[in-house]
Amino acid sequence: MLRILAVILASALLVPNTGGAQTNQRTQFNEGLANFNELVMQRKIGDAIDLIRTDLNMSAEERGAINSQMQLFFEEDFLGSATVRSQALKNGFRQELLSYWTSDGDYLYIYLFMHSRENIRKILDIRYDLDFHDLNALF
Repeated sequence: MLRILAVILASALLVPNTGGAQTNQRTQFNEGLANFNELVMQRKIGDAIDLIRTDLNMSAEERGAINSQMQLFFEEDFLGSATVRSQALKNGFRQELLSYWTSDGDYLYIYLFMHSRENIRKILDIRYDLDFHDLNALF
């Protein structure tokens, strides 16, 4: 799970590789990965989406509404996570299905669709659902 999220966040948060910027990019990557996981595990899905899809320009109210919705569905923070499916497609496209769960046995699924081009990975679509089958059907 962490390896897949590492690739996603490194690509979404970092600029193209240059020789002198390698150390800085690794630091940014590690910070981005930690932030994304922390936000999802705390049921702050709106903030996590905003982290990797800055192009959506979500307002604080929109992020707060999504976070509140997750806190209604899940009474406690998530305690585990894993990559359920990962598929490399043609021409730099990729899709991932991630899962997060609580001690009560409740699950959240996150689907990511991304594209790598010119050494930059961009998240093109992110979806979340409580129903595995809805997101698994996207593969």
